Amino acid sequence: MATAPCGGSGTWRVWTLFVKDISDRLYWKGLWQSFDRHGVVLDVFIPSKRSRDEAHFGFVRIGARADALRMIERLDGFWLYGTKVSVAFANREVRNTFWRHRRDIPNGVDKLDVERATMPGGVRRRVCGEVDDVKIQVLQTCAVGWCRQPLSITRLADEMQSAGLRGIELMWITGSMVLFYFKNMEAREKEMEKGSLKTWFHSVEPWSANIAYETRCAWVSICGLPMHAWSEGSFKNIAGLWGKFVRIDAVTDEPVSFERSRVLVETGNSGRIDEKVEVEVMGKVFPIRVQEVELVRVPMVEGGNTRDECE
Repeated sequence: MATAPCGGSGTWRVWTLFVKDISDRLYWKGLWQSFDRHGVVLDVFIPSKRSRDEAHFGFVRIGARADALRMIERLDGFWLYGTKVSVAFANREVRNTFWRHRRDIPNGVDKLDVERATMPGGVRRRVCGEVDDVKIQVLQTCAVGWCRQPLSITRLADEMQSAGLRGIELMWITGSMVLFYFKNMEAREKEMEKGSLKTWFHSVEPWSANIAYETRCAWVSICGLPMHAWSEGSFKNIAGLWGKFVRIDAVTDEPVSFERSRVLVETGNSGRIDEKVEVEVMGKVFPIRVQEVELVRVPMVEGGNTRDECE
């Protein structure tokens, strides 16, 4: 663990985390956002050089030990922008001068935003959230699970019902996270002890206010992809710019035109996806546009259920 007085004076101690195997596509701001979901980040730094094994790495400074421990627990081994990162306490403190120099700043970042970001406890916009006591009472009997495979909520419910699980209601939270509604705490504990949910979920735990939304699922529309690159491999590589490829929609799988494709991405990017990128195919570069689209509720042909589709 490395600690140092903040700003070189005073008694405020900070903890430095070492983050290894960072994606080449991840700038300091994305690293900041990924860690800031789990606590208060004071500063980040991504050196231009690499480690001895050619891995891209960076450092994150935290103002509270509890936040640092939470980040290690939740982000060590987490897939971040297509690479599996490792997070641990740094063996030594990074010199203060490094925290002020961001060689990896992308073009177009406001210099004033950078100066504010590098200030410990920099300018932040914050509001107070109101707790709904009724929802808290309901959530006390709930559990949260992380899916092993990307399934629609309708198919997931059908498979669980076919396996004999009764009295459980499901709701997507975000990304691979699913919320289970149980009649009471006893029913929840009994089902979790049986371990039957592990067939579909690699992790299940009682609901807690400390559970963070690490990822979300987003449909993106891809325009400009040439016909001969219209393949699952291309879609996976494009999705990898923002996270993990989940699936394509039915229209993309059996296209009636090649004007646009639609891909479901599990991403840790909290901002709306809207970017122009280049795809190289057979030595030629094609500019494409990737935009996040909204979901609409489409009634199923049979029954009263609905399914999620993109516009």
